Amino acid sequence: GTLELDGDLYLASDATIPDSGSIDGNGYVIFLGSDLEIPAGKTITITSDTVIDGQGHVLDLLGNILITGGATTKLTLRNVIIKGFE
Repeated sequence: GTLELDGDLYLASDATIPDSGSIDGNGYVIFLGSDLEIPAGKTITITSDTVIDGQGHVLDLLGNILITGGATTKLTLRNVIIKGFE
C-alpha cells in the first residue's frame, strides 16, 4: 500500500511494517514511537521528500529502503539509530 502524508505522523509504540509499500512524505516527518523494523525481504519505497525522526529509537533495516522520487528526492534520518545497514 501507499502512505501519503498531509502532516506529521506519530507512530504508536506498537506500530509494525507487515509488508512492502511506499511512502509519499510530501516533506513531512514520521516520528517513531519505539524501535521499528523493516522486515527481511520487504522494501519501503520513498517517492517524495520524507523525514524519519527516530526520537532516539532504532530503525532496523533487515529489508530495504528505496528512493524513487527522482534525483532531488530526499530521505532525512534524524535522532535515529540505524541497524542492519551495510
